[in-house]
Amino acid sequence: MMIVGIVGMSYFSSHDDESNLEKKVDFKRKSPEFKISIPAAVSRAMDAVSSWTAQSACSDEAAELTTDSFDSTHDLELCKGAKAKQIVRQLSSRALSVVSSDDDKDDATDADADSSPAALQPSRSHDEIDPSKRLRLQKGNGTYAIVSAAAYYLRKHCNIHISIRQMGLVFSAAGAVWGGSILVPLHFAGRTTKGLSYVFSFAVGATLVNLALWALRYNYLLKQHKHSHLAAYHSLPAFHFKAMALPGALSGLLYSVGNICSILSVTYLGEGVGYSMTQSAMLVSGLWGIFWFKEITSLHSIRGWMASASLAIAGILLLSYNHMPPLPKVVLKH
Repeated sequence: MMIVGIVGMSYFSSHDDESNLEKKVDFKRKSPEFKISIPAAVSRAMDAVSSWTAQSACSDEAAELTTDSFDSTHDLELCKGAKAKQIVRQLSSRALSVVSSDDDKDDATDADADSSPAALQPSRSHDEIDPSKRLRLQKGNGTYAIVSAAAYYLRKHCNIHISIRQMGLVFSAAGAVWGGSILVPLHFAGRTTKGLSYVFSFAVGATLVNLALWALRYNYLLKQHKHSHLAAYHSLPAFHFKAMALPGALSGLLYSVGNICSILSVTYLGEGVGYSMTQSAMLVSGLWGIFWFKEITSLHSIRGWMASASLAIAGILLLSYNHMPPLPKVVLKH
């Protein structure tokens, strides 16, 4: 019951009515990324369209723009100001047109796509893109680009024809398995390493894994940029130390407190009950998204989310009641 409620909350949170979103989201408005780091925004836009421009699915102008603007400019000076914003918007519009056509025709072969008249025509501008498809890139952000790029790679190099939606489901299942196995070592840990003692080992393991992933990404970029350390460093996402120092520290503190409480709950309640109850954090984040951030605006989605939240709360209460120790028997003495 609780799992069904959590899945329902996730569904209604990500499937809001696009007609209401169109009133609030404007693809042409300035993105917050531009206020922090223009090079980071350019790098993300480049990553989103690199595979499609190589396939010649975009126009020759887009391919020429990609080559001239990025292959020979790794310094930060050419990635500032209005020129960078214009490059990002042009690349994003071309990527969106390719993604939309690729998602609508998932079963088409690469040869048919390359020889079709639509592939040979120049890409549509921002004004010509359908608003519903325009919103998909805005809503998906980098996640949609990663999923679609993975689907394209499997189709191009492994001859595995899988749609972007199916690839998204695969990524979701992998993330669920990865996230659900975080606290599994507690089941095999000894009594002396459970509870607060497990927090230290968890923190050390998380730090080492993150450093290893950053090292792998840096080495991959180093190979892509012909062993240029400066180019590989600039290709990494911007860290934004000045802008993110205080918010990052506060969010890290809140996460650490919540993580410690999760470990303690799993220690005393068990993996099945404790970890399931910790997932009720989605209730809090969902309420923030509805009443403060206005991420869910349609009445249908709000009603569905509330119904799913009620189902999840009922499941949590049943789990907690099931784990309660039996009440002692009262013996009346005569």
